[in-house]
Amino acid sequence: MARWPVAGALAVCLLSVLLCGCQPRARDSRPNLLIILIDTARADHLGCYGHHRPTSPNIDRLAERATLFDNAVAQSSWTLPSIASLLTGLYPTRHQAINIKSRLPLWRVTLPEILQERGYRTGAVISNTLVSSKYNMHQGFDDFDESMKGDYLDVTSEEVSNRAIQWLKDNHRDPFFLFLHYYDPHHAYIEHPGFEFSEPYGGWIDPKARLQQIRTRLWAVKPRDAAYLASLYDSEIAFTDHHVGRVLKTLDRLGLDGSTLIVITSDHGEEFMEHGWLGHTRDLYEEIVHVPLILRNPAMPEMPSHFHPPVELIDIMPTLLEMLGVSWDNSGIDGASFMGALSGAAYSDTIAFSDMCMLPIADRTGQTEAFPDDGIKYYDIRSLRMGHWKLVRNMTEGNCEIYNLRSDPGETVNLTGATVDPWFHFMEQELLRWIDAVENLALTENAAPDSFALDAETEERLRSLGYIQ
Repeated sequence: MARWPVAGALAVCLLSVLLCGCQPRARDSRPNLLIILIDTARADHLGCYGHHRPTSPNIDRLAERATLFDNAVAQSSWTLPSIASLLTGLYPTRHQAINIKSRLPLWRVTLPEILQERGYRTGAVISNTLVSSKYNMHQGFDDFDESMKGDYLDVTSEEVSNRAIQWLKDNHRDPFFLFLHYYDPHHAYIEHPGFEFSEPYGGWIDPKARLQQIRTRLWAVKPRDAAYLASLYDSEIAFTDHHVGRVLKTLDRLGLDGSTLIVITSDHGEEFMEHGWLGHTRDLYEEIVHVPLILRNPAMPEMPSHFHPPVELIDIMPTLLEMLGVSWDNSGIDGASFMGALSGAAYSDTIAFSDMCMLPIADRTGQTEAFPDDGIKYYDIRSLRMGHWKLVRNMTEGNCEIYNLRSDPGETVNLTGATVDPWFHFMEQELLRWIDAVENLALTENAAPDSFALDAETEERLRSLGYIQ
């Protein structure tokens, strides 16, 4: 009879071991990171930045409990160099993903690679060829969904959110970094049911025509035509905001809202004839480089509601890594963390640069003859933002423009020829010093671009998106 208690005790011990093995392991307490990038979203077309239409109620609600950066500056005027700068903390001249035939070199270290090495689960859902593995944007992502990159008429926001929500459900038990790229505000502008803002229009523009077709008659684009296109663009933003809201609600339902850093930003804006152009890529005016940036860190509830000094996309990577408590060597990047400034420390970095040089560093001479004749329009334009002053220099043509953004936010009065103020000379010299410094550093690194030949499918897709004439 004595055998039974012993056997029973052994059985209980064995059952306890088995049950312990079945218990869910404790979740790693490190915070998560969600970056939502809305392609072609200019800041002044969001409600939280003062737009007169209700284009962004979900983003606005997040902004109410986050920090809104009043003067965030994109690193370039189009997708590839700006997002490469966001993910590397480098200016375009450094990373050299600068034209549609160059991709991010694999030896460059990216934000997802750093987090992946620290044990984060990394995922991305993208909807643009220029953010695809074709351009090496997949570096450091465990899961990289690029199946939605398509034509200029494709509508993808709903499916981007669908896949993001499923990924969160599947991966939220580990610390994660999820990067979402929404593309719908990019041309073509489509008015979505339930998000209509346009007035009856009987003009000549077909909004679903390729952008190159409309641009052949830019002289005929009147204010009414541009306003009509802008109203469709607002519908695209509102449609995207709706689906972004679904992802934010999923975070809350999964209990992740209090443990996830959230960033909402854009790679560049869009022009509606403010400076004689439709779309982007061609210049560095505020409608192109002033982008939204909203950051919520639940671990820093005392962060200010607004942050006014200029910040750049290259600053996001070091800031987030510091907030996540990730130790790494940031001495080789151009960006600088502004986490201390959000906690009240002095912030002295009041200069922001944008770079739109599409010529490889080894070939730069500043002359038009240096650009290849391959049907692609190349530009070499740089800008400097210093306080409320803005300088734009066309390096190829030698033109220089200076604007007072406080009195002239629309950049309509070029002050270059109106004054000989020494301050303007200082700004120009500061821009030239920056150009020399970043180019010399790139040459020292032997930062040759990772160039490749476009296949027919990619070339046609980029042509439909307006990147090839």
